[in-house]
Amino acid sequence: MNALAIHPDPKELRELTRSIRAVHPDWKVAPFNDQMLAVKHGFNNQVDVLYTFVRMRPLDGFAVARMLRERYPELPVNFISADEGDRTDALRFGVNSYTISPVTPETLRTAEAEEW
Repeated sequence: MNALAIHPDPKELRELTRSIRAVHPDWKVAPFNDQMLAVKHGFNNQVDVLYTFVRMRPLDGFAVARMLRERYPELPVNFISADEGDRTDALRFGVNSYTISPVTPETLRTAEAEEW
């Protein structure tokens, strides 16, 4: 599996990447803190799952996920947020999991196990 991880904060991105690798050690993870470069990567390379922070600029997580779902309609999307504020919109959008930061292997496992 090829995972795309996006977070604007370098420290949080390192922790997100570490957590994905801890939970899914056989996956390849491509980390980005620039949303446009991440989308470009996604259009030029196979992406099987997306982990993205919701509140970013210039593109938020919803915009990134919409763009990548144009290329991969069934792409599993996992949102990371600083709080619960985006959970309802994320549910309507059809995400696969919603994690409150900071992300750890334990919070990632718990979020991925939730029924959406």
